[in-house]
Amino acid sequence: MLKTGENLCVGGGNDWNTCFRDILADPWGNDSIDVVATDPYPGTWCCGSNYRDWGALDTLLQIACDFGKEAATMETGFSTFDEPDNDQDNQDDFVNDALDEILTKTGTHNRQYPASAVQLTSWHELKDACTGCWTFPRQEPNFGIMMSNPPWGAKLAYDDLRYQVSRWQ
Repeated sequence: MLKTGENLCVGGGNDWNTCFRDILADPWGNDSIDVVATDPYPGTWCCGSNYRDWGALDTLLQIACDFGKEAATMETGFSTFDEPDNDQDNQDDFVNDALDEILTKTGTHNRQYPASAVQLTSWHELKDACTGCWTFPRQEPNFGIMMSNPPWGAKLAYDDLRYQVSRWQ
Protein backbone atom coordinates (compact mmCIF):
# COMPACT_ATOMS: atom_id res chain seq x y z
CA MET A 1 0.00 0.00 0.00
CA LEU A 2 1.33 3.39 -1.01
CA LYS A 3 1.48 5.94 1.81
CA THR A 4 2.14 9.65 1.83
CA GLY A 5 4.39 11.15 4.47
CA GLU A 6 5.11 14.70 5.52
CA ASN A 7 8.53 15.53 6.94
CA LEU A 8 8.29 18.84 8.83
CA CYS A 9 11.31 20.93 9.81
CA VAL A 10 11.89 21.20 13.55
CA GLY A 11 13.87 24.11 14.90
CA GLY A 12 14.91 27.44 13.51
CA GLY A 13 12.39 29.16 15.76
CA ASN A 14 9.33 27.82 13.96
CA ASP A 15 6.35 26.37 15.81
CA TRP A 16 6.33 23.07 13.93
CA ASN A 17 4.02 21.40 16.48
CA THR A 18 1.19 23.91 15.90
CA CYS A 19 1.86 23.96 12.16
CA PHE A 20 1.65 20.15 11.90
CA ARG A 21 -1.51 20.06 14.00
CA ASP A 22 -3.11 22.79 11.85
CA ILE A 23 -2.30 20.86 8.67
CA LEU A 24 -3.74 17.63 10.08
CA ALA A 25 -6.81 19.39 11.52
CA ASP A 26 -7.70 20.48 7.99
CA PRO A 27 -9.76 17.74 6.26
CA TRP A 28 -7.64 17.95 3.10
CA GLY A 29 -4.39 17.74 5.07
CA ASN A 30 -5.65 14.90 7.23
CA ASP A 31 -6.78 12.88 4.22
CA SER A 32 -3.53 13.56 2.33
CA ILE A 33 -1.01 12.53 4.99
CA ASP A 34 -0.60 8.96 6.25
CA VAL A 35 2.78 9.26 7.98
CA VAL A 36 4.12 12.17 10.04
CA ALA A 37 7.86 12.81 10.41
CA THR A 38 10.32 15.49 11.50
CA ASP A 39 13.80 16.68 10.59
CA PRO A 40 16.46 17.67 11.79
CA TYR A 41 17.53 15.98 15.00
CA PRO A 42 19.72 16.61 18.05
CA GLY A 43 23.25 17.39 16.95
CA THR A 44 22.52 17.52 13.23
CA TRP A 45 23.51 21.18 12.81
CA CYS A 46 25.29 22.03 16.02
CA CYS A 47 28.21 20.89 17.96
CA GLY A 48 28.43 19.08 21.25
CA SER A 49 24.72 18.36 21.50
CA ASN A 50 23.06 15.79 23.70
CA TYR A 51 22.22 13.19 21.07
CA ARG A 52 19.67 11.63 23.42
CA ASP A 53 17.56 14.80 23.63
CA TRP A 54 14.66 13.62 21.47
CA GLY A 55 11.86 15.73 22.93
CA ALA A 56 10.74 16.51 19.37
CA LEU A 57 10.20 12.78 18.82
CA ASP A 58 7.94 12.65 21.89
CA THR A 59 5.92 15.53 20.42
CA LEU A 60 5.78 13.84 17.01
CA LEU A 61 4.55 10.58 18.53
CA GLN A 62 1.82 12.47 20.37
CA ILE A 63 0.75 14.12 17.10
CA ALA A 64 0.63 10.67 15.46
CA CYS A 65 -1.61 9.38 18.26
CA ASP A 66 -3.84 12.46 18.29
CA PHE A 67 -4.51 12.24 14.55
CA GLY A 68 -4.37 8.47 14.03
CA LYS A 69 -1.24 8.62 11.87
CA GLU A 70 1.82 6.43 11.60
CA ALA A 71 5.17 8.08 12.33
CA ALA A 72 8.70 8.05 10.94
CA THR A 73 12.11 9.46 11.71
CA MET A 74 13.40 10.50 8.31
CA GLU A 75 16.91 11.48 7.38
CA THR A 76 18.62 10.81 10.69
CA GLY A 77 22.29 11.50 10.40
CA PHE A 78 25.31 13.48 11.47
CA SER A 79 27.62 15.43 9.20
CA THR A 80 31.38 15.00 9.48
CA PHE A 81 32.37 18.32 7.95
CA ASP A 82 35.53 18.62 10.09
CA GLU A 83 34.64 21.51 12.34
CA PRO A 84 35.12 21.07 16.08
CA ASP A 85 32.63 18.47 17.30
CA ASN A 86 31.63 17.51 13.75
CA ASP A 87 34.05 14.72 12.99
CA GLN A 88 33.89 10.95 12.66
CA ASP A 89 34.17 10.43 16.43
CA ASN A 90 31.13 12.63 16.96
CA GLN A 91 29.24 10.85 14.18
CA ASP A 92 29.98 7.57 15.97
CA ASP A 93 28.66 9.06 19.24
CA PHE A 94 25.54 10.24 17.41
CA VAL A 95 24.94 6.78 15.92
CA ASN A 96 25.24 5.04 19.28
CA ASP A 97 23.36 7.59 21.39
CA ALA A 98 20.68 8.84 19.00
CA LEU A 99 19.76 5.53 17.39
CA ASP A 100 19.66 3.80 20.76
CA GLU A 101 17.35 6.55 22.02
CA ILE A 102 15.11 6.27 18.94
CA LEU A 103 14.94 2.49 19.40
CA THR A 104 13.98 2.87 23.05
CA LYS A 105 11.34 5.56 22.46
CA THR A 106 9.80 3.98 19.38
CA GLY A 107 9.82 0.48 20.85
CA THR A 108 7.84 1.66 23.86
CA HIS A 109 5.52 3.77 21.70
CA ASN A 110 4.89 0.99 19.16
CA ARG A 111 3.93 -1.49 21.89
CA GLN A 112 1.53 1.00 23.50
CA TYR A 113 0.09 2.54 20.31
CA PRO A 114 0.38 0.06 17.41
CA ALA A 115 -2.05 2.05 15.23
CA SER A 116 0.32 5.05 15.37
CA ALA A 117 3.54 3.06 15.22
CA VAL A 118 6.84 4.34 13.90
CA GLN A 119 7.14 2.51 10.59
CA LEU A 120 10.42 3.85 9.27
CA THR A 121 13.70 5.26 10.45
CA SER A 122 16.16 6.23 7.75
CA TRP A 123 19.78 7.36 7.59
CA HIS A 124 20.23 10.53 5.52
CA GLU A 125 23.09 9.45 3.23
CA LEU A 126 24.88 6.17 2.63
CA LYS A 127 27.87 7.87 0.98
CA ASP A 128 29.08 11.44 1.28
CA ALA A 129 28.23 13.53 -1.75
CA CYS A 130 31.72 15.01 -1.58
CA THR A 131 33.82 14.22 1.52
CA GLY A 132 35.49 17.36 2.84
CA CYS A 133 34.18 19.62 0.07
CA TRP A 134 33.60 23.29 0.78
CA THR A 135 30.04 23.89 -0.32
CA PHE A 136 27.24 25.79 1.36
CA PRO A 137 25.90 24.67 3.70
CA ARG A 138 29.11 22.83 4.39
CA GLN A 139 27.39 20.05 6.32
CA GLU A 140 25.29 18.78 3.41
CA PRO A 141 27.86 16.84 1.36
CA ASN A 142 29.26 15.08 4.46
CA PHE A 143 26.30 13.22 5.99
CA GLY A 144 27.32 9.83 4.60
CA ILE A 145 28.40 6.82 6.59
CA MET A 146 30.98 6.18 3.84
CA MET A 147 33.48 8.55 2.22
CA SER A 148 33.15 9.68 -1.39
CA ASN A 149 36.86 10.03 -2.08
CA PRO A 150 40.06 8.21 -1.10
CA PRO A 151 40.36 6.17 1.02
CA TRP A 152 36.87 5.26 -0.30
CA GLY A 153 36.07 3.52 2.90
CA ALA A 154 33.57 3.30 5.63
CA LYS A 155 33.61 6.00 8.27
CA LEU A 156 34.25 5.17 11.91
CA ALA A 157 30.50 4.86 12.67
CA TYR A 158 29.75 2.41 9.82
CA ASP A 159 29.93 -0.81 11.88
CA ASP A 160 28.11 0.81 14.80
CA LEU A 161 25.31 1.90 12.46
CA ARG A 162 25.04 -1.68 11.19
CA TYR A 163 24.84 -2.89 14.79
CA GLN A 164 22.21 -0.32 15.80
CA VAL A 165 20.06 -1.13 12.77
CA SER A 166 20.34 -4.87 13.49
CA ARG A 167 18.69 -4.29 16.88
CA TRP A 168 15.48 -3.02 15.27
CA GLN A 169 13.03 -5.88 15.05
